[in-house]
Amino acid sequence: MMKAFLRLSLGLLGIGLLTACGEDIDHQDVRENRFVFCGHGKPSTFNPQLVDSGITAEALSPQLYDTLLTLNPESHQPVASIAESWTVNDAGTEYTFKIKDGVSFQTTPWFTPTRPLNAQDVVFSFKRIIDVNHPYHDIGGGFYPWFAGLDFQNLVQDVIALDDQTVKFVLSQPNFAFLANIATSHAVILSKEYGNELITHDEKALIDQFPIGSGPFQLKEYQPNDLIRLERHPAYWNTQAKMKQVVFDISHRGTGTLAKLLRMSVTFWHHLFLARSRLFKRVSSLRLMLHLQIMSHLSPSIPITLR
Repeated sequence: MMKAFLRLSLGLLGIGLLTACGEDIDHQDVRENRFVFCGHGKPSTFNPQLVDSGITAEALSPQLYDTLLTLNPESHQPVASIAESWTVNDAGTEYTFKIKDGVSFQTTPWFTPTRPLNAQDVVFSFKRIIDVNHPYHDIGGGFYPWFAGLDFQNLVQDVIALDDQTVKFVLSQPNFAFLANIATSHAVILSKEYGNELITHDEKALIDQFPIGSGPFQLKEYQPNDLIRLERHPAYWNTQAKMKQVVFDISHRGTGTLAKLLRMSVTFWHHLFLARSRLFKRVSSLRLMLHLQIMSHLSPSIPITLR
């Protein structure tokens, strides 16, 4: 039988173990059809712009949304994502990004896009954070904690769409961490078209409750205090996800999940006490992989990807 794969994440504030929970697992079936992830806590929002940490930013965001850049998991350097290239002026205060053609937003029961992602969506997404007059700035409380820690609102003076596929960020001063910061799972691209439709129906709050992104998975079902079910985004621009669906188990977990893990009914579990990790070292069928992660705004963490 395939060994369970465990990822132990150590941070300044605690220690975590990444694994999955559920009934006895057929690993081939899991890879092709489903994946169960034991989360930590219930989401207060599906928009990672509005949170500093937790399941929304760390696990859900990379599945639902795209960012202009991503961080290489080995070098931690920014690399292309939906921005296929970029340039920087000599002063280090203007960053111009070329947006990839043909990036499709998700089609769901609550929204059907009529165009691909473009520069207007990038402007819409980042100006929500920095512009107090943006129609969505105050939605969800009007506070963007991760960006506030970067003084992002004062750093970014403007975001301008030069044409459909080109967007420019104007900074108040050079910032060596700017590219890395917009490559994190907080700096997601929302759909301006979806936002405009919600304004028409006076339902702006739904933008953070019924998410629309361009990531590899889209929201299928949410049962508070129980589960979040994502299904594969069929029009995803990059390599299609291997699994048809991902289920995040956000129910209360006690020793029952630990028992499932020890009898090899579990593959991924996120956040675990250090004392329990010592028990795993005595189980030959389990393989522990330790990952030290220093939580810092200047050294963004690599998000969890299930692609």
